Amino acid sequence: MTNGTWDGAAYADIATLQRELAGQSIDSLTWRGDEDVLDLGCGDGRMTHAIAARVPRGRVTGIDLSPAQIAFAQRLPGAPNVLFTVGDALALPFGTSFDLAVSFNTLHWIHDLERAFGELRRVLRNGGRIAIRCVCAGQKASLEETLMQTAATPAWAAHFRGLERPFEHRPPEGLRAVAESAGFSAQVETDSKVWHFGSQAALRSWMKATMSPWFSVLPEERRDAFGADAVAAYEALVGREGEFRFMQCRLTGVAR
Repeated sequence: MTNGTWDGAAYADIATLQRELAGQSIDSLTWRGDEDVLDLGCGDGRMTHAIAARVPRGRVTGIDLSPAQIAFAQRLPGAPNVLFTVGDALALPFGTSFDLAVSFNTLHWIHDLERAFGELRRVLRNGGRIAIRCVCAGQKASLEETLMQTAATPAWAAHFRGLERPFEHRPPEGLRAVAESAGFSAQVETDSKVWHFGSQAALRSWMKATMSPWFSVLPEERRDAFGADAVAAYEALVGREGEFRFMQCRLTGVAR
């Protein structure tokens, strides 16, 4: 689930990358038009509305751990077949009521993936589908790992005492195995992605809005400096200014 401190408006302003990836997933799915859909980690709600347009005879429920994200989503103009609620992926407040569950770049923020997939299986009808996109382990330099390493340097360690890794980058086959154990027939595909922000400043702004587990614990006046240090360390790994490289896992499955 997205972090509870993430700001809905800031995320909406900066989340072009997330919307692009989610849009690719939505376009790849086959729609009847009457599905009941769960959007797990719905964020600012924009993609939830995009899904609602695909199911005019169905409904879409967006859920996110962040009250600020849900408050923003609830203010969006949109279709009547959309509902937003604050909630936890590890204890979904629903019974068995969905035909499809989607999640776009949320599950890598959850350590207990076994429980999260178990909850998805519980709320899906037999034959229901999952379509999940998340960051997975790979050979590329991880921005999240770079943030952890920057936080541990002498300049920043005092601000991050007690910080545990807030992310979970499982290998693709490990994700498939978790889904299978939860009761899904699952398939995984991986993509090696590159996104060009164009400048260190643009990458830093995106990080401040989307990497809340690090930036939210810092005083506002220190966030730009931490971001600059992290971006410099990351650029030394990837070799190009303003470039973000990451591995994406696309997991689809059917509830047995």
